[in-house]
Amino acid sequence: MNADPPFDAADLDVLRQLRGAWTEADPVPPDLVETVHFALELTSGTEEIMRAVEEHALPVAKGDDSTRTITFDGTELTVMVSVAPAAGAAVRIDGWLTPPGVHQIELRVQDDLLRTSSDDGGRFAFDLVPRGLVQLVVRAGGTVLVTPAMVLS
Repeated sequence: MNADPPFDAADLDVLRQLRGAWTEADPVPPDLVETVHFALELTSGTEEIMRAVEEHALPVAKGDDSTRTITFDGTELTVMVSVAPAAGAAVRIDGWLTPPGVHQIELRVQDDLLRTSSDDGGRFAFDLVPRGLVQLVVRAGGTVLVTPAMVLS
């Protein structure tokens, strides 16, 4: 009994065409590798990765820019951030923690780390944040909470 080879030249040609069609219809985002590396750079296995549960875009009074509000949930802490246009090519981030408390807050940007802390009401802010890839880190006691990487455009 002769077994046919799994693929012949015609099969391989069809698979090449199919790959080309998918590559054209749904290409890999050009910044995918950079985004994955950025997101994983911080991960040591002890951080809690928060999940984005809600996002809203609100129009602002002037221009085409809008304010985005994003909510992230962790097991014991919720973070809501509002991202609004600022001077030049920057944005302002205002954030609130629930339950409120004083915690160290870090904002990872492409080549820098911005630091602040929340007040006893859980409020924090970052002025003049460069647009691009960012990630929020909340150090709450012995717990480190990390949001998914997000692009500020």
